[in-house]
Amino acid sequence: MKYLFLEFKNAGWFNTSKETKDYVFDIKDQYQRVNTQKFKEPITYYQVSNMLCVLMGERPKPSLRFSYIEKNNDIINIAKKSLIKINDYQYEYNEKKYVINELLRTKKAVWNSDDKENDLVYWKRLNIFLGNDLYNSFIDLAKVLLKTNDIYQYTVMECFKILNYSEYQNNFLMIEFKKILKKNGKSPVIHLLENYSVPHFMNKNDLTKITTNSGITKIIRLSGNIAIPINDWVINKIKNSKGCATLLDGGFVKIIGIKYDEEINSDYFNDYKKLDEISTELININN
Repeated sequence: MKYLFLEFKNAGWFNTSKETKDYVFDIKDQYQRVNTQKFKEPITYYQVSNMLCVLMGERPKPSLRFSYIEKNNDIINIAKKSLIKINDYQYEYNEKKYVINELLRTKKAVWNSDDKENDLVYWKRLNIFLGNDLYNSFIDLAKVLLKTNDIYQYTVMECFKILNYSEYQNNFLMIEFKKILKKNGKSPVIHLLENYSVPHFMNKNDLTKITTNSGITKIIRLSGNIAIPINDWVINKIKNSKGCATLLDGGFVKIIGIKYDEEINSDYFNDYKKLDEISTELININN
């Protein structure tokens, strides 16, 4: 028998916990990841068979998401007969084992992606939020109360801060204007007029939304080796393909070479596990 030896590095395993706010998308729907399942083990024959599909020029089938792509049972059977060695990704401290995590910047999930820190507000943005009529009414009011013809000498937030003073809040024109704002569903501006604070409401409003495009999560980086029993069909498939693939999230897979049974010592595979003996059990993320 011949074995194809592969080496993989930096294979990203998102060992997702119940704190995740991420979403899963497939061709049927979108789901909160916390309500889905994950593999108990980091690498099973499913992940290896998908890697082999790419290595051999075939389309991989998602293991957990719905897809119309059919399973390639020939490649799955090869993956089941393969062996894997994963380098230790834990460390021991005070007789306890801990996973080595790495912080990773990710694309922000669709959940709660409005920007909670930035308070970028300028006159044009306030105009978009209020609409032309209410905005012009506010400008006219501010000019009267602040006794100026050039309201734009102030920034928006400077203007709101000044109008927070009681002498302006008790003014009849201000009281009437706030009634108009409330009637038109612009209560967040009333809040700014009465209680100056960072205007996060603008970051959530569809007209003036600002979203963050990245987030932070934890990832475990795995490395190791895979030994795959092969025949001429597998070799020809790899030769006629691009000859490169990834494992898990961005794990680089490198072809080391091919060895025959007689070239391998009897204890060579002592540190390896048979992939068909590694559990494919699925567990609920929210447990």
